[in-house]
Amino acid sequence: MRSFLQSVSPVQFLLGNGFKNIDPINAHSIPLIASVDALAASIEPYQKDEDWINSWLNQESNFSKLIDNSLQSTDFHFEGKIARLISENIPENRDIFLANSMTVRYAESFWQQSSTYNSIYCNRGANGIDGTLSTAMGMAHLGKPSILLTGDLAFLHDSNGLLNAKSFKGDLLVVLINNEGGGIFEHLPISNNKHFEDYFATPQSVDFETYCKAHKVNYELVENESTLVKVLKGIQGLGLKVIEIKTNRKEDAKTFYQINHQR
Repeated sequence: MRSFLQSVSPVQFLLGNGFKNIDPINAHSIPLIASVDALAASIEPYQKDEDWINSWLNQESNFSKLIDNSLQSTDFHFEGKIARLISENIPENRDIFLANSMTVRYAESFWQQSSTYNSIYCNRGANGIDGTLSTAMGMAHLGKPSILLTGDLAFLHDSNGLLNAKSFKGDLLVVLINNEGGGIFEHLPISNNKHFEDYFATPQSVDFETYCKAHKVNYELVENESTLVKVLKGIQGLGLKVIEIKTNRKEDAKTFYQINHQR
C-alpha cells in the first residue's frame, strides 16, 4: 500500500483530533480535526452510479476467469491453489479458520464463491499469529466439523495448543502449509536484503510428523490434489488431524505475482 501511494502521490486527508503526523510515508496530507461520526454527517448522501458498480462487477468477473484458467495449469503446491481446492471441496455447513499472514491473503484472492453456508473465522494476536491453533481447536470443540488453514510459523507459534488434544472433542482438520519460514516477507522489498533469510524469513526445520506423534495427534503428509480432496470430503468423524503440505515460498511469491498481474 505504501509503495502504491508513493507511486501515485495522492492528496491525503488525515482524520484525527490533532495535528500529529501519523502518515508513515510523510506525503502531502491535509489534517481533518473531527470524529468519524462528524465526518460522516457532513458528507452528502451518495447517489448510486449503476455504470460505476457494473464496471467493477465486470472487472471482478473477468479477473475470476483469469484466475480459474491460471490455477488449472498451476502446480498443486502453489499455496493459492491449495486455498482454492479447500473452498471447492469442503462439504456444506462447516467452520473454517484462517491463520494470518499469507494464509488469509491467499484465501481472499483465490477462494471460490459458493453458497455452502460455511462460516469463516479468524483472529488477530499481538504478533498476528498468536493463538491460532488453540483458537481453532476451541472453535471446533463440541462444534461443527472444522478446518484450520495455517502456515508453519503460525502453527509453531502456538504449537503447545496440541497439549489440549487429549481433551478435544470434535473434528478439526489442520491443513499445515510448510514453506519453512515466513512466506509473507517474500512479497516485500526486504526479501532482497542480504540478511533476509536469517532475520525476516526465520526458516525452521521442525519435523512435524514427530511433533504430532509426541502429542498422539494423527498426522499425514499430503503430496497431491487427489489426497487432499479425499481428506477434505472425509472430515466428519476425523477427530483432530494434521495434514502437512510442503511448499516453496520463493516460487510461491513468483506465481502469486504472475497471476495477479494478468489484469
